[in-house]
Amino acid sequence: MNKRIKSITVFLLLGFFGALAFPVGAQPKLTLERTIPLEPHSSLVLHEQTNKAALVLPDQSIKILDLSSGKELSHLPPQRLKDFPPNFSADGEKLSTFISSPAKQTQAVFWEVSSGKKLVEFSLSQSGGPPHWNDNCTRLLLAEIKVGVFYTKATQTIKVWDAQTGYHEYTVEMPFRPKPNPDALFSPDGERVLLTDGSHAELREVISGKSIAILYEDKRWLNHTLVGKFSDDSKTLLVIESWQTTIWDSRTGRKVATLLSPDSGIRSTYANGAFSLDDKFVITDFGDGLYLWDAATGKLQRTIQKIKDRISVGYKFSPDHKRIFVHATTGVLRWRASAYIEDLATGNNKVFLTGEVGKQSPNELVWEPKGTAFVLPLKTKPQTAEIWSADSATLRATIPFYYRQERGIYEPSIHTDEFQFNPVHPLLLAQNEKYFRIWNSKNGTLYRLFGDAVTSAAWANNGEKIITFGRNQAALQIWRIDSCTDC
Repeated sequence: MNKRIKSITVFLLLGFFGALAFPVGAQPKLTLERTIPLEPHSSLVLHEQTNKAALVLPDQSIKILDLSSGKELSHLPPQRLKDFPPNFSADGEKLSTFISSPAKQTQAVFWEVSSGKKLVEFSLSQSGGPPHWNDNCTRLLLAEIKVGVFYTKATQTIKVWDAQTGYHEYTVEMPFRPKPNPDALFSPDGERVLLTDGSHAELREVISGKSIAILYEDKRWLNHTLVGKFSDDSKTLLVIESWQTTIWDSRTGRKVATLLSPDSGIRSTYANGAFSLDDKFVITDFGDGLYLWDAATGKLQRTIQKIKDRISVGYKFSPDHKRIFVHATTGVLRWRASAYIEDLATGNNKVFLTGEVGKQSPNELVWEPKGTAFVLPLKTKPQTAEIWSADSATLRATIPFYYRQERGIYEPSIHTDEFQFNPVHPLLLAQNEKYFRIWNSKNGTLYRLFGDAVTSAAWANNGEKIITFGRNQAALQIWRIDSCTDC
């Protein structure tokens, strides 16, 4: 988010590469700045913004390192770690681990990075979601849901650890009808929580449990779907129902607007909604089209796309808040796919994409930080990814990207940060299960290939450094980008 944590989890994968079969251009000058020895069979989690790393040792103890100085900040004791890797908070000052207790219960433990002090420990039930920090990392929040026998009743237990006031816990009984779908959603600032089930949506204060407002209540619907979404600034809340979306002031519980399909207002199982990345707009999908609304007033700005005979539709906002990538597949007997990019605020400069990229879902699309380009792996052309200019909708380069075969079906072995645009240089770091490459993101020139000695890599220090880690090396290396003259 962000408030979005940019950390990369390093998995120890073995790789081997053969002869270099791709043209290599003049490389950016990389200087090895520091090598930090590591124990074999270790795993690593990086926190890029603060140049910190959590090193999980074979005995499952955890060393926390300052990569700028190479010093050890703290050493956490051995733990019965679950399958989840350790996770840094957004500010890099706290670390969470998921462990198995002697009674075989899952517990979430939260540590202070600088001292290794245990801050708080939560027991997790199977019905509870994972704990998470609020956006400024002063509160730890957890909701546990318990449903009674034959769905006769349900309760939501809210657990909060606050850095100033300590631990808080309270339970709310949900007044729903049978067959509920209970859920809890915390605001990013950790001040409010939205409790929902099949016929009820209520907004409450997190610490006191005081009810702010009941946003929805309808005893006629036995299995109604309610989904809530907070804006990043926590001031606004969307409540998405089957046929409409409502906008609320989350601080007061005041309804701002009710959003319906401009054409018919009919109910649709496709209803969905989301905030733009700067919280200025709300985009809704009522099944008959994508619509853009003013988040402050609920006024319809424009129709992004009308959708007839829909099969699927997807969209993805650019990080600079200026563009939106839209992809739609329609048709009855014959499928038709289209994809385009347009200016989010005005709808101008709509440019359609051609070729294979027009057949792709935007789920795995990765934007360049300034929104001027994107990279997308192609399911229709295995072992291939394409880099596109978002300004002109022209293909910049086609680069090889290897797929992992699972159960006879090709699926991209990628996640969002397995394609990483450099924030300051026109460089793209692409990784898969064999090796890592640095490409020129403007023309697709291969600059550097890290072989099987490197099992993970990430940009650091705002793109001026690259961190590489290798099981065979048993070391973490920090490289400084000294020049990128031909980029």
